[in-house]
Amino acid sequence: MTDYRTISIRRKPYFYDEQIKRYLVQIMSMFSGYTVETGIQRDGKTRVLDVGVLNSTYDRMVSEIINGQNLNKVGGLPLISIEMNSLRQDGSQRRYAHNTKTYHYSDRNVNMHERNPENLTTEDETKKIAVDSFQPTPYEMGISLHLWASNEDQAMQIYEQILQQFNPSLDLQLSNSPLDWMGQCVVKFDGDLNKTRGAIDIGGGTGETQNHTYRLDFTVSPVLIAPPSRVRSAEYVNQINVTMKQWDEDVANFDKMTNLEHIVIRGSSDDNQE
Repeated sequence: MTDYRTISIRRKPYFYDEQIKRYLVQIMSMFSGYTVETGIQRDGKTRVLDVGVLNSTYDRMVSEIINGQNLNKVGGLPLISIEMNSLRQDGSQRRYAHNTKTYHYSDRNVNMHERNPENLTTEDETKKIAVDSFQPTPYEMGISLHLWASNEDQAMQIYEQILQQFNPSLDLQLSNSPLDWMGQCVVKFDGDLNKTRGAIDIGGGTGETQNHTYRLDFTVSPVLIAPPSRVRSAEYVNQINVTMKQWDEDVANFDKMTNLEHIVIRGSSDDNQE
């Protein structure tokens, strides 16, 4: 009879922080808010249409739900779709792999102002925190922007507004946190605007349709993928209590010494520390 050995494989620690997703959301926000102007209507006035932005990786089932389970519903145009087409390591941005940055900050009690609105610097209302951030891995992301319009004039209005912003790049602010050393990247326009027209599936379950289609390629760098940071307490010594004694006899006996004075040594305020 054959004996089988059972080997248990230990699971790796799970960590997912939606880092790539946050880059894509910020890039979509960069291209949102554009509008186009329609022709003169019957009342002699023009109208303004908002240009929607979506991620081009919609699943068919999700698209069917969004369209109200109606395959005859036509997606509204004009439209911008964003697609990540590549992600590669960027050796030019690589740093020492074991580098670590440590940040110190004071975490103030959120209820402190309600209890004591006249004093926001109460000593016992803060907690000292130290954050150790480890060196991230740099990547370069390729982004394709697809522009869909129902006529040539709509397309011209949209891509002219986009092209004037890139000469050839824009800085993208990802975070306002002073502890985030990955808070900024550069979005660079590769310089080509490719026009196609034909039966193309624009995604989102809309099927094939004939539209004016343009593609603009961008490079996002650096895209930094980081391991989890280590958060620890970093309390400082606020005060030292010292009792001064004197010798009553020739032999030094600590238990028999007379207390002279009690001295408190306080640390300087955080504003004066370097």
